[in-house]
Amino acid sequence: MKNILLILSFVLLSAGAIRAQTPKVSSVYQLLTGKHCKHTSVVESGYGFDVCKGVGGYTLELSDADQRNSIKLIAPDKNTFNLQFEAQDSLKMSRLEQKIEWRVIREGRKIVPVALITRFEVLESRESNKRVSYLMVSKITADSACLTDIVKPSADANEEARKLADASANKPCYSFEK
Repeated sequence: MKNILLILSFVLLSAGAIRAQTPKVSSVYQLLTGKHCKHTSVVESGYGFDVCKGVGGYTLELSDADQRNSIKLIAPDKNTFNLQFEAQDSLKMSRLEQKIEWRVIREGRKIVPVALITRFEVLESRESNKRVSYLMVSKITADSACLTDIVKPSADANEEARKLADASANKPCYSFEK
């Protein structure tokens, strides 16, 4: 009986220690406008982009090419990762919403981004001017970043996107060939 209690106590303490080691993921929201963003236009090509300071030393490059938006994530070490939102539906007009959600863990005073959730609106039909708003979930790891999931509109889309973002570290990059 003592052995069973001892083993059970050890298992419970080990489970608590493992849970304590799992970092808590939280959200940091950022507007893609204002003083931390710089806009550049290239008039002759119809192309423009904004460069915005992100969190944890990351930078965002937001592009607008012929009313089709996309985003690149630039890591602190200057590696650049194209999240390829424009491939969602490359023939349709699209735009990034002005507020993004970084999913982060905190290591003391340091903020470490682990994922990015971006609302991406696509013009589904020019005739009806109908727009559909997707949540684009991108993982961020020490040496890579890519789109992993696209969440379709629903009542619980934000919560679903957060769950997918928090579990994205080991997921493969999204394939548009599905």
